[in-house]
Amino acid sequence: KYFPEITIKSPPVRKRFVKQLQKNLRKLLQRVDQSIEVKKGWDKLEVFGKGLGRSDIERVADILASTPGIANFAESTVFTFDTLEDLASKVQEIWLPMIEEKSFSVRAKRQGKQGFGSMDVERLVGSVLNRACESASVNLSNPDVVVKLEVVDNECFVLVNQRRGLGGYPLGTQDDVLSLVSGGFDSTVASYLTNKRGLTTHFCFFNLGGRSHELGVKEVSYYLWQKYGASHNVKFVSVPFEEVVTEI
Repeated sequence: KYFPEITIKSPPVRKRFVKQLQKNLRKLLQRVDQSIEVKKGWDKLEVFGKGLGRSDIERVADILASTPGIANFAESTVFTFDTLEDLASKVQEIWLPMIEEKSFSVRAKRQGKQGFGSMDVERLVGSVLNRACESASVNLSNPDVVVKLEVVDNECFVLVNQRRGLGGYPLGTQDDVLSLVSGGFDSTVASYLTNKRGLTTHFCFFNLGGRSHELGVKEVSYYLWQKYGASHNVKFVSVPFEEVVTEI
């Protein structure tokens, strides 16, 4: 799901932001697996990967959690269905092991033309799961587990492991900035925040402490870039300042 501030932009700006986010994710996710696809929609992006192992899925999740522009994301199993009963049966196969000895509720969103509403999905799926698992119980107000479904036409997206994203704007939608880094706390946090707001952040370091100090600052800057801004190339500018300090 996109960061909410993206969704309230004018249609041309929103399209530009979404296109940039799609481009950024494609570049980052190609490092995990060349076959991963990123498809953009009006209200969400969909990342498709076939045959990925658990470690690859975790790498994808880490990238999504650290990429500016994403509000939240979840793993999703997608299937087609013929009837509402068929949908409920397939959801049961996925969610049944995860609700044992827990309370749960079902939350469904629906798009397209079907002969049923979101409440019908919630009631039937909840009833099927409750009958199939004796150790589980329904709790609509404060459940241990929320079974999340999105029904689009004759497809059902079963969402699990929902996580928060970084928020902010996609890198490349705002201007470039130069961060004066010292290796301390303030400049590091400032650089993180500018990345989060979609500002491609370059680094400038005035070297006062020799080679070891420079390497330490480079290590911090590299971590920030790799974690939050690796979709864009940035510069690290080191200014030799020791002689100036000595002269002063």
